[in-house]
Amino acid sequence: MKVIALSLALLTLGTAQAEQYYQADPAKLAKLEAERCAKLQKEDQLITRRLGGGNNKSYDIAKMQSRQQVVQADYGKYCLKK
Repeated sequence: MKVIALSLALLTLGTAQAEQYYQADPAKLAKLEAERCAKLQKEDQLITRRLGGGNNKSYDIAKMQSRQQVVQADYGKYCLKK
């Protein structure tokens, strides 16, 4: 019985410590969001430049346009201020 009570106490203590462990850092989150937006914007510019190169196969163009739509949708979802 003592073992069960001790185990329960340790489990409760561990849960309480785990809840206190994580604290969101707004500055770090803002930095990560800025990095993600910069990466998406850079990828969009790269795709646009490659599409304008003129030396592409039809399947490459379709693949790049498909990827560009995804990148632009992600940029609109995560980076444009609401």
